[in-house]
Amino acid sequence: MLVMLISSNSSTASTSTGNVTKTDTTYKDDNMEIEITTGKASDSTYYVADIKFSSADYLKTALDKTPMVPI
Repeated sequence: MLVMLISSNSSTASTSTGNVTKTDTTYKDDNMEIEITTGKASDSTYYVADIKFSSADYLKTALDKTPMVPI
């Protein structure tokens, strides 16, 4: 399982979102675009998140002093 932590309060990334467009499965602003798709295989449902950033500064690692929440 891949877990990504996304922070909008980075000291190097702008937090201004400008124009925001969102639906039940998408989110888009000036800095990021996210699309969630759902699929089924056997008896399982899976979700895929296609995430695009305007800058790599929006990525944070799990070692970013952010407390990890058990899933």
